[in-house]
Amino acid sequence: MDDTDSDVDKVWEKCARRLMLNSKEKLDKFQAIVLKLLRNIFSMPNDPKFRVLRFSNLTVKTAVLDVPGGMELLAGIGFVCCSSDTGEKFLSGDLVKVESIEVALSWLDNTVKTCKSFCLSDQRQCAECIVQVRLPTGNSVNGGFLRSE
Repeated sequence: MDDTDSDVDKVWEKCARRLMLNSKEKLDKFQAIVLKLLRNIFSMPNDPKFRVLRFSNLTVKTAVLDVPGGMELLAGIGFVCCSSDTGEKFLSGDLVKVESIEVALSWLDNTVKTCKSFCLSDQRQCAECIVQVRLPTGNSVNGGFLRSE
């Protein structure tokens, strides 16, 4: 395994830890929207309108971008954060490879099933333990864990 494989594994692990912070209800909505977004790219890979996710799109923002693990998932697939000349923020999927979409969808399905299997209620987060670390910069990072971990 080279450094690139290790970096990719770290992205997916971070994504999984962040997804554990969501409830079953939120994960279901998240998965449905991501599935639709990625299937659009998969079925029409040369259509540029499916490769741009705007922060101004309320559905995408609330169901994917604002969900813990959402940005990590999209970054793992190949989306990159950009700004237009007018300052509008968006994610560009120009680097997203169609081949990686099937792998990502399978990973997401398995990860969401695992998260939901440990969730005690539809409204509570799936993680049994949440660790939050405050960094010297004032920012914090957090992730969900199971008791067995």
